[in-house]
Amino acid sequence: MRKNKIKEKLLRGESVLGIWQGINSIDLAEMSGYSGYDFIILDTEHGPMSAESCIPLICAAERTNIVPIIRVSEIQKTYILKALDVGATGIIFPIASRT
Repeated sequence: MRKNKIKEKLLRGESVLGIWQGINSIDLAEMSGYSGYDFIILDTEHGPMSAESCIPLICAAERTNIVPIIRVSEIQKTYILKALDVGATGIIFPIASRT
């Protein structure tokens, strides 16, 4: 099981710093890790990215020791499981409202 850098730092009372990425760029994901960010949020709700297109970004994040989190496009089991299957350490749910 891989370490969760965010969880470890928060348990020690430290702050964490992350970046939001809405474009499919491996270079940007790698630069985020090398720049000292603790986590990266890959946004599949808005923009062109899908869980599948996040796979190389997650690999880049893990290579640079940054925790990959995916914001899913919908609160549905298939989207959540797919995000976890491609390697996301965490999930962010999209805007939800009661109807």
